[in-house]
Amino acid sequence: MFQVTDRNQSQSTFHPQKIDSQPAKPWKLWKIEKDFEIGRPLGEGKFGHVYLARTKKERFIVALKVIHAKQIVEDKMQHQINRETDIHIKLEHPNIIQMYGYFRDMDKIVYVLEFAPGGEVYTELLNEEYKRFSESKASTYIYQITHALNYLHRNNIIHRDIKPENLLLGYYGEIKMADFGWSIENTSTPTVRKARRKTLCGTLDYLPPEMVKGQTYDERVDLWCLGVLCYEFLVGNPPFETHDRAATYKKIAELSFTYPKWVSLEAQRFINKILVHDPSKRLSLQKVQNHPWITTNRMIWYCRTNATSWQPDQEVPSAMLSALNVTKIDLTLVINLHQLYREEKLKKIRIHSMDNLIDSISSSPPTSVFEAMRV
Repeated sequence: MFQVTDRNQSQSTFHPQKIDSQPAKPWKLWKIEKDFEIGRPLGEGKFGHVYLARTKKERFIVALKVIHAKQIVEDKMQHQINRETDIHIKLEHPNIIQMYGYFRDMDKIVYVLEFAPGGEVYTELLNEEYKRFSESKASTYIYQITHALNYLHRNNIIHRDIKPENLLLGYYGEIKMADFGWSIENTSTPTVRKARRKTLCGTLDYLPPEMVKGQTYDERVDLWCLGVLCYEFLVGNPPFETHDRAATYKKIAELSFTYPKWVSLEAQRFINKILVHDPSKRLSLQKVQNHPWITTNRMIWYCRTNATSWQPDQEVPSAMLSALNVTKIDLTLVINLHQLYREEKLKKIRIHSMDNLIDSISSSPPTSVFEAMRV
């Protein structure tokens, strides 16, 4: 057995692999005993376990998802496993866990997957002081998830089970979407509109109203799940969560939920534009990415996590502007605000809107910031 040092330790022996790199041996010829050194368990599910592993020849770090064939047959899940395999093996995106290959070994099916050292987003959420994320962190994660979803939808794939447990974190803390067990290819032809599904699947608290009502649906069910996910990031639990299935269905059908006082009005407006019964009226992925709540809070998160690389009076790197999709003036305002935060003139801030941010930065003396923002 081998061990990989924790990524937060200074003497870490783990180095992230490039997205386009993978074990050299043809994956259909892999065998667990011959080709892999098995490390600690990373997780378990109904059909098997996930282990940290390393290829013996290249010493390439991977995660092995070992699925027990007997359990699949007993639960009549062969079709779902085959579908998951066919979909996942084709995917390649920086915010999606890469499947390097798969093989059958005796009574097992083994997926060879990209290793995500940050673990589950759900675990990170539970480890937060108040069991919830800051709006800057939540918006950054949501933004990255939209890029993964945009890639899936462009390739006619619906995920259908977006939730914190199915999101992992890469070496640099980036989102890695995982678990395509409920995913489906929504195929179409140039003359036929994309197919609309009717299968009830996914996680109860995240079910969109069209599924609850037994109606047909398309890729916009993932948008609904994105809204539920954002709420859970900010509050600590899903908006429609109850201890009773029927009660949960009722809350979803009636769109019955409330916000705690710490969720900003801008965040509430953002979520309300996604959690809409009519799928055609939900924010598109592009509009989600460009929404003021996303762009403003992402800039703040970027500044907080990259504060040591440059100072407010320095030229803003063009690559940063491009990555954040913002203007130089907007980013400069955020940098100045973050400088106040670093100097501990602001202990805790919550941004309501870009206008609020501009007013606060422009005000003098700094105490005006307290008056313009809820602390």
